[in-house]
Amino acid sequence: MLATTALCALIVQGCNGCTGPGLLPGTPPIHSVEFPRPVRLSAFVTPVDTPSQAWRPAVRFTNTGSSTAEVDHGACSVAIWIYPAAAQSGAPVWDNRLPANACIEILYRRQLPPGGTYDLPAEILSRSGALASLPPGKYKVFVAVRPGIGEHTPLRVLPAGEIALAP
Repeated sequence: MLATTALCALIVQGCNGCTGPGLLPGTPPIHSVEFPRPVRLSAFVTPVDTPSQAWRPAVRFTNTGSSTAEVDHGACSVAIWIYPAAAQSGAPVWDNRLPANACIEILYRRQLPPGGTYDLPAEILSRSGALASLPPGKYKVFVAVRPGIGEHTPLRVLPAGEIALAP
């Protein structure tokens, strides 16, 4: 029992700061991503219509190195976690939880020249679709990727921005 409690504390402590103070992670991505050290990650969410009722989060890979870098990923390499904008703790109110058999097993490979970028989009989030169950309000969006192979590889969690859901 003590070992289980210590492990849970370590896991939660390891997540503090990755999505914010006390925010718990959502479902991890199914596929991993691989890229060399000079590649840096950032995230963003952009509206796909006006007025915004649908958004697309994405992970941006930027090659800061002096030679071409290779980025590999699968079809389901980006997890999306949504929290109320004011949340300081707790689990996401929505995530793109998929069963393992929902994704095709395919490898996508991109070559990034020095200074080049590549945006890996996640699924479109729409007010009438995936987000229909959420009440109106402001929400913060995080994306997560697993750099490297293996389910125990630590996730990289990136803030992507905020969205506002209208009634």
